[in-house]
Amino acid sequence: MGAAHAASRNSTIARVPPILSGSCSPATAPTSSCRTRPKMNCAHRDFFQRNREQTAILSWEHTFSASSLLSTSLYERTVRARLVPTSDSVSIQASGLRDDVTLGAKSDYSLFLGARHAIKAGVDLTLLRLREDFSFDPRETESEVAPFNFRGRETGGQASAYLQDQYRPFKNFTANLGLRYDEYNLVTNGHAFSPRLNLAYSLNGGRTVLHFAYNRFFAPPPIENLLLSAQLGFNRQPPRIARSNHFEAGVRRALFDTLVLRLTGYWRADKNSFENTELANVRLFLPTTFARGKAYGLEFSAQLAEIKPLGLSGYLSYTAQRAFQTGPVSGGFTIEDLGAGERTVAAFDQIHTAVAGLTWREHRTGFWTSAAFDYGSGTPATLRETDGEEMLVRLPDHFVANLYFGLDLLHHEQRSVGVQFNIENLTNRVYRIAKESEFTPVQFSAPRFFSGSMRVRF
Repeated sequence: MGAAHAASRNSTIARVPPILSGSCSPATAPTSSCRTRPKMNCAHRDFFQRNREQTAILSWEHTFSASSLLSTSLYERTVRARLVPTSDSVSIQASGLRDDVTLGAKSDYSLFLGARHAIKAGVDLTLLRLREDFSFDPRETESEVAPFNFRGRETGGQASAYLQDQYRPFKNFTANLGLRYDEYNLVTNGHAFSPRLNLAYSLNGGRTVLHFAYNRFFAPPPIENLLLSAQLGFNRQPPRIARSNHFEAGVRRALFDTLVLRLTGYWRADKNSFENTELANVRLFLPTTFARGKAYGLEFSAQLAEIKPLGLSGYLSYTAQRAFQTGPVSGGFTIEDLGAGERTVAAFDQIHTAVAGLTWREHRTGFWTSAAFDYGSGTPATLRETDGEEMLVRLPDHFVANLYFGLDLLHHEQRSVGVQFNIENLTNRVYRIAKESEFTPVQFSAPRFFSGSMRVRF
């Protein structure tokens, strides 16, 4: 949790200089964990993970009348992930097997009462079976974690029920009202009622829409490596169930039948804010929760529908946001505790984000081309300086351009053939994306990348 803890000690975030365009690539760039922790030997490390996943769903639907419908599903998901140890003889050694099974039954009933009510109710019953085996040995590497062997077995589940109604009491006004109940028991346990309220009012024949929403969320921690996370947490405290209050308000405006503008503000407060931490540079990520979290921001977007005579369409989106998390920490792996009430900048706290795109289509020939642009102001990270001191910095901002070309052939109602060619990261600028923890190497973007595809529909 290097970035998190440094943030609580230093309120000033320095700006690190950007690397030169094309100066390194993901294949050749040195990883920060090797550079900043000299005693960590990364040569010849060849950890990799084998993943297998199986999903099966059996669904049944019954229509009682034109206004009522019952839908029921049985589902199963099995995930097996094996961490294969490195073959070198000196660096950190780790191996493990995770076997997660999810079984469940879900049923939803829908009832439409005239034009005013669209009622829906349902239940969801889930059984979770977790099996985790893991071994760890730092060998010749300086590490805060002693060697250990872990074997975990746990079975639990979640039961949920909900009732909601889309209510239209009068023209131009819609209210979505809902209440959900959840009961959870796996490693940790809890229950909660979660209300939902979404209001929308339209003006000017629907061209202007004002909206407001409040949602309360009950979110158990992810099951991936959950047993190991509980074992390694401070005082063996497991990750907690996240409980969030989310408020959102905004306006939507349609102009000239082709342009739609949206402005939305949001504020979210979390109890037990979720994050991931890595165990000692072995690429094993564990669910972790901070005692509290807060995020707020403002989003603006513009959507341009195709102007038929010109064949042009496009979009633009800009977000300004902040995100913070407050200790203490439960679950996961951390090298020091974040004290109660200590606040840190969240790892995903990118203040400014913007995306835009423009597409031109020539319908007679089926040819089209598109340009997409992406800007980010940089995320916070803790890097170690040459003297060994840690410093909280904000990684450099980035601007990326992508080009896409395509040709739609034999375009009919039931059959079509299309080919596409892509040039991503057009300027070949490799930049730092994020550094999630003390042990996680700085993640770099991909260099210029060429790809193509062919699509056949029949």
